[in-house]
Amino acid sequence: MKIEFLLDIVCPWCYIGKKYYDEVNIKYKKEITTFNWKPFFLNPGMTSKGMNRQQYLNHKFGSKNNATKIYQNISLAGKKVGIKFDFDKINMMPNSLNAMKLICSIQDFEKASFLIDDLFKAFFIKGEDIGSSSILLKYAKYYIDNLSIQNINSTKNNKKLLESDYQFKTFGISGVPAIIINKKHCIEGAQETREIENILNNLS
Repeated sequence: MKIEFLLDIVCPWCYIGKKYYDEVNIKYKKEITTFNWKPFFLNPGMTSKGMNRQQYLNHKFGSKNNATKIYQNISLAGKKVGIKFDFDKINMMPNSLNAMKLICSIQDFEKASFLIDDLFKAFFIKGEDIGSSSILLKYAKYYIDNLSIQNINSTKNNKKLLESDYQFKTFGISGVPAIIINKKHCIEGAQETREIENILNNLS
């Protein structure tokens, strides 16, 4: 079985969806021969420096009140999987390209998984600007050998990631998290563990 897990590190539903996936029974995971984390950018046109979080929310949801209602629901969903979101700590909405580039550069999917967890916590719980090269270096240096600010800021693989993102959207995937199985079946949204297991069981 081949798995592609699509996410964006600035997507709270991806944090929740990954938590559910992490709890999938090992007997299903043993059937997986290939696993890849793949980028799906929520804001592909975001400026490299990011933007003020409140401005972003106003632009995306129309008003602070609308955004508050939406994020209250996300917070409740997060509590079910042990995530204590602290959205009030987030001042900047970052460009996630460099973060996703680092994640996708790690060949060992378990190492990449640990980095994903660290960056989710940094952004959604600590409110750190994960668009910052220095913040990314602080976390990713434990998973990527000889990492430097220069490596992080390199544009070498940017085009490849953006093309991958575009292809998934062209195929009709409209949101994340999304789990693509054998390039045929897709589980979209933050599905609960038992739902993921039921689908994997039917496909095995």
